[in-house]
Formats: sequence, structure tokens, C-alpha cells
Amino acid sequence: MERRLLKITLWDRIPDKRIREMSKVRDVIYAATKSKLCWAGHVARRTDDRWTSSVTEWFPRDIKRTRGRPATRWEDSIAKEFGRQWRRVASDRRRWRECCDLRYPQG
Repeated sequence: MERRLLKITLWDRIPDKRIREMSKVRDVIYAATKSKLCWAGHVARRTDDRWTSSVTEWFPRDIKRTRGRPATRWEDSIAKEFGRQWRRVASDRRRWRECCDLRYPQG
């Protein structure tokens, strides 16, 4: 899509990274991940029992597990990137913002 916007063909052999710089379009996955991390920090700092906290921590115990690898939960990707104790870091807004900005500096 960005190639089409800039009228660049594959024959021009311009790398995708350079095209992204020229078009000044944000990467969708990058923006979605940054938003997810901001929301995760917001949910982790909540102290009351709202449904967002309950749903984030929910683990179905009454359903039989399917065969194969366990399903990936919403917070598994955050734990993979920041470690199992990510909620402790997220409880401090300033530290969480610094961690997120180091990994995802713009956007």
C-alpha cells in the first residue's frame, strides 16, 4: 500500500524500511503493541475489582483443556517481553512509561 502511495514499484528495489520513512506512515503492529502496553499498565494499577482486572487475570478452571499447546492469554505476550513480574513494574506509572518508551520510542 505504501509503495502504491509513493508510486514505487518492486523494480525500484527500495527497502521497506526506507519506504516507511518516506511515507511517514506508522506501523500498525507497532502502534497496537504500544497501545496494549499502555492499557496493561492502566489495568495493573487499578486497585478495585472492576471487570477489566477480573478478565485479565481470568483462567477457566471448569473447562477441559484442549490437546496440544495451551492457548496464549492476553498477558502472556507482556510477560514474555517484560518478565513474569511485569505487574510490579506497571504499578509505578513512571517506571512503566520508561520501560515502554525504551522498547517503543515513538508513537
